[in-house]
Amino acid sequence: MKIKSASEEGMSRRQLLQAGLATAAAVAMGSPGEAKAQEPTARTTNVRVIDIHAHYFPEAYLDLVASDGKRFDAAYYTTDKGWFIKTPAGGNGPLPAKFIDLKVRIADMDQQGVGLQAISLTAPMLYWGDAELSAKLAKAWNDAATTAHQAYPTRLVAFLTLPMLHPDRALSELERARKLPGMRGVYLGTNIAGRDLDDPLFEPVLGRIEALDLPIFLHPVETVGGDRLRPFFLSNLIGNPVDTAVAACHLIFGGVLDRQPKLQI
Repeated sequence: MKIKSASEEGMSRRQLLQAGLATAAAVAMGSPGEAKAQEPTARTTNVRVIDIHAHYFPEAYLDLVASDGKRFDAAYYTTDKGWFIKTPAGGNGPLPAKFIDLKVRIADMDQQGVGLQAISLTAPMLYWGDAELSAKLAKAWNDAATTAHQAYPTRLVAFLTLPMLHPDRALSELERARKLPGMRGVYLGTNIAGRDLDDPLFEPVLGRIEALDLPIFLHPVETVGGDRLRPFFLSNLIGNPVDTAVAACHLIFGGVLDRQPKLQI
């Protein structure tokens, strides 16, 4: 009887795991035939790949940040490394052209095998301006998103964004934007400028979202941890899941899901 070395044993376990994962993927995706280890089963199936975590910064929105946002020390600029956005709520960048240019985005989707994207705004969001600017930014993004859908109706849909710190304006924009072609739900941060989602300020808007039967896509913004999480991309690796967990706790223990039991999050 041959006794396997530790390295041989580890290799056989890895091969077994790879084969098992490939088989599971084939079953889940409905791929015909017997799966082989390391085969890219997702690309050989007729199942359409849908990406709901797809961020978009339209130029009209960024131009508004650069112009009207100046009085808040906000900016949008491009360097040889990519483009950047800066606001009082933080910044983002360098980011590639696909975050702005729809043709580049569609080409990237084709390369990845993605059939449909549900586009959304992302950090630093629009919760840093006053009522007027926040409402203008929300309208600019929502209008640009529906235009993107109309340009590629079978490839792009959208989650609308709202000026949540100003409930009257948020409700008004919700009623307007929900009727725009391509809108499929509402995008919110896991906190709104440091306010948690069980804050009474947000209850009228959440109640109306529930009544409209629109799903909410939550995304971490301004995560917990501060400067300690800046190195090593820890703000993403640790901050994002922790802030998501904190948001879930406020929705549950803060009674939001008792008051709006049909809310889809």
